[in-house]
Amino acid sequence: MTVVKTRQVGNSISLTIPKELGIEIGQEYTVYKASDGSLLFSPSNELLLEKATDDLIREKLISELGAKIDKNLADIQAGNYMTLDKIEESLLG
Repeated sequence: MTVVKTRQVGNSISLTIPKELGIEIGQEYTVYKASDGSLLFSPSNELLLEKATDDLIREKLISELGAKIDKNLADIQAGNYMTLDKIEESLLG
């Protein structure tokens, strides 16, 4: 368990976040305070939306790429492809 201490910084009170937690500089959080004084720091909604969008785009690209690879492999296995010699022959006559 890591213990941190509050500090005065200008007109604000700060908590130091240990580097081991891997928080990036400039990351934004929404802060909630419970009735018992507990603090909850949650990534801002914009960051969550951006990450979710990035994840969806990545999954779609991987899915589409996988489908193209599967189709190309099926074409090769079925003999539906042209060698360089055949391409040259069809272009040059």
